[in-house]
Amino acid sequence: MTAIVGILNKKSIALAADSALTINSPSGHKVLNSANKVFNISRKHPVGLMMYASASFMDTPWDLIIKMYRDQLQANSFPSLQCYVDDFIQFLRKNRFFCSEKMQHHFLLRHMNFYYNDVLNIAKQNCAKATGESIEKIPLTTAHDEMLKVLESHTTTFSSFPKCTDFIDYTLSDFQTDAQMEIVEIQKLYSSYVQDISLFHEAFVKSFHTYLCSTHIVFDRTGLVFVGYGDEEIYPSLIPLNISFVFHERIRGCVDTLNEHHIGEMKKAAICPFAQTDVMMTILTGIDNGIKELVYNTFDKTTQKLLDVIVGLLQSHGGDDRILASIANIDISAFSNQFKKSIDDFITEEYIKKLVETVEYLEKEDLANVAESLIALTSLKRRITSSEESVGGPVDVAVISKSDGFIWMKRKHYFDKNLNAQFFQRYNG
Repeated sequence: MTAIVGILNKKSIALAADSALTINSPSGHKVLNSANKVFNISRKHPVGLMMYASASFMDTPWDLIIKMYRDQLQANSFPSLQCYVDDFIQFLRKNRFFCSEKMQHHFLLRHMNFYYNDVLNIAKQNCAKATGESIEKIPLTTAHDEMLKVLESHTTTFSSFPKCTDFIDYTLSDFQTDAQMEIVEIQKLYSSYVQDISLFHEAFVKSFHTYLCSTHIVFDRTGLVFVGYGDEEIYPSLIPLNISFVFHERIRGCVDTLNEHHIGEMKKAAICPFAQTDVMMTILTGIDNGIKELVYNTFDKTTQKLLDVIVGLLQSHGGDDRILASIANIDISAFSNQFKKSIDDFITEEYIKKLVETVEYLEKEDLANVAESLIALTSLKRRITSSEESVGGPVDVAVISKSDGFIWMKRKHYFDKNLNAQFFQRYNG
């Protein structure tokens, strides 16, 4: 896990990231504190990149891919930051996504297995709630009957998502042809438990195809956050890209448009946290998101209980049935939405807006200090609570400006700088 943040105003961008890296393996998982998550992708131009979530792409380390791209880019530049994003994706294509066709099929089967088990677990949970039995006691035959409903629900949900660019024209028939081996392997998981194999098979393949083509975030994706300036841009931009895997030479990835920021006349500053954002969002909004959700849910439940008490009192005093029915049928959602809107508006006006207005005027050094502090506070929270220290280690900090380019403010090295002068000569040469 990780925590990264980008803070932008008209003068510059500050980037900060922790160094924690969680390694998962069949024997368990381990947290290391030596990962690099901030990169300058051009030695000549003001462009950088931050990384979070999975540290590899199709089993190739991202830091290797990013540095290879930097070597290819050399002194080349583009008119906008979006052009750098597009060129990076073309670089992945040119290098066949750093994986073989066999590896692409391997990752597809891995995702299909994950999808099947995820749907099965949801179905078991639904059955357990309905019967009162523990999940372990739910028969697989019963669970697979419920899975049909879950698959149908998933298909509807994922169909509402935009499609990944490379999968816009990827039909169900194409998928069935390209993934014949994987589909056969998945069938082995349920062929002995499902009564109507053809019905279940059709539902699963259709649902997974919808999932594959959608921009829904998957379990092993990587977030690549491009930051900086194009040649024709005087203000900075931040463009997040989500990438998971490749199948049949199609990349399952998309731009995270909801978290994309372009500083300009109308948008003068932005604070953009990614990955483990809970502590940073508490600072930005003045309230922990878990507490806010508890307040919202408590309001809904309390309001409904109040209506029930009123109806009960009227019934005990011989109230008119039409009045009782009218009160019992009052839709509390309108009151709930107004309550939530009032709180959200207060948070926006009294916390977020004021903080962003201050960030608008900060100098480079101050932006860097704020970015580093947000990461350090997240690390501190993990350290002093019982949760795993999944954010920690040295904090790397950089600032990018139009005039000065990419400047490291704090950076860890795995070697002694005094013993490796040749590295910096080669790097800056």
